[in-house]
Amino acid sequence: MSSTPGAAAAGGGGGGRELKDILMRSLVITDHPDIQQITLNIITTILLQVPSSTSSPFTSLLMELSKDDITMILSHAIKQCDINPSLIREVDLGPFKHKQDDGLPLRKASYTCLTAFLTSSSYPVIAHTALHYLCHNRCQTEEQGEQEITLADLLIKGSQDHEDIQGLCCELLCRSWFAATTSTTTNHGASSSSRSSGGGSNNRILLEREITRKAGSVIEAMHKPISMLLRRLQRQEGGGGGGGGLKSSAGGRVEYARATNTLKSFVKAVYTLTNIVSSSSTPLITNKHEEQQHGTHTHNDDDELRIFRDMIKRLDQEPAWRTVVSAMS
Repeated sequence: MSSTPGAAAAGGGGGGRELKDILMRSLVITDHPDIQQITLNIITTILLQVPSSTSSPFTSLLMELSKDDITMILSHAIKQCDINPSLIREVDLGPFKHKQDDGLPLRKASYTCLTAFLTSSSYPVIAHTALHYLCHNRCQTEEQGEQEITLADLLIKGSQDHEDIQGLCCELLCRSWFAATTSTTTNHGASSSSRSSGGGSNNRILLEREITRKAGSVIEAMHKPISMLLRRLQRQEGGGGGGGGLKSSAGGRVEYARATNTLKSFVKAVYTLTNIVSSSSTPLITNKHEEQQHGTHTHNDDDELRIFRDMIKRLDQEPAWRTVVSAMS
């Protein structure tokens, strides 16, 4: 594994290198979901809870991370965001059967780890490298060979997953926009990692182009779970005099709070999407020029933006959606 020049200044460099090697081996050597999940959770904890001012093996580990190390971790996390059918089992509960998704904890750990890389404010070069990779990633898979799996694809995929993943997916989008628009990813021009990937000042443009080219597909994927959540919340009014509404029992109140929190996450995500699309500078001209250069046409940007605007209008026509948006304003 390659290391960065800053490692020597961190103190405890040996411990950091050893810890990094252990974590990297844990990701590469085995596909066991429990080990993958624990490893990603450890990396997430280190990214979020270790300030750059401390001197410890954890600080040294973060200083040791090269661009190649970061992209390798991100690549593994992205691959684990897929639903694995082999980890879904059927549980016999007597009168009915229930499907248990044993891969859900790993997918949650993967989305959380991706978000943690973008949230690493103490190490802005890490956030810059992560954002750049998420907007350019080409993932090698055994089934389909090399394929593009970028941030927009993760948002579409996550919106169709379990409710817990939907919330994490929304957080990933919001943190990406925050990382692209704050000075933490633009004030490190002296960093070799930043220079090699085009400079932090391009992060906002990079993210705008990545999201805008699939804006319609992203909002379309989000619309179905949003509609389901709105119907669940509206059921609280359907109990009538019999008190059979969603909040009439302890379990119902928990379900109501859960649905409300997920819907709030979607409100933030849709607000972020709208900001990205509205602030994007001439996305159609840029993307069409690229398509002419490469002789390909993979997306109709006009259709994507039309779908995006139509979906926003449909959401704005939902009274329950407007109520939640007003409450959060």
